[in-house]
Parts: sequence; C-alpha cells; structure tokens
Amino acid sequence: MTAVEIKTNLHQLIDRDEDIQLLTKIQGILSENSFSIELSDEEKEAIEEGLEQLDNGKGVSHNMVIEMFRKEFSYGS
Repeated sequence: MTAVEIKTNLHQLIDRDEDIQLLTKIQGILSENSFSIELSDEEKEAIEEGLEQLDNGKGVSHNMVIEMFRKEFSYGS
C-alpha cells in the first residue's frame, strides 16, 4: 500500500467517525506534540493492572493468545 493510499484510507475513516474522544486521541498522535496524549483514568488503571500481572508472572505470550484465539474461533483448522 502506498503512502497516498494510506492517507486516503485514514481520511475516509476519520471523516466517518463522530467519537470526540477517539478523534482527539488521533489528533494528538498526529500532532507534533504527540506525547501530550492524555489517557483516561480507566485506561491508566488497565495499564497498571496489566503491568502488575506481568510483574506477578501472569503474562500471556503472543503465541499463547494466537493459540487460544484459534481454539475459540476454530480459525485455521
């Protein structure tokens, strides 16, 4: 896919969306000051919970997630 095709696709996706929160995040990502993106309290809590789980050895590898997905949805069989 070319840069022009990607840009066209992004324009179409953004034009169709009305979610202010999502659009604000996209704007932050695309702006020069992309590090100013603010996470909601719920997002911060989810990240902290995930980090704690990893610290406690409760992480799941990418391969394990793919395997669980394939079993759940009978994908690739």
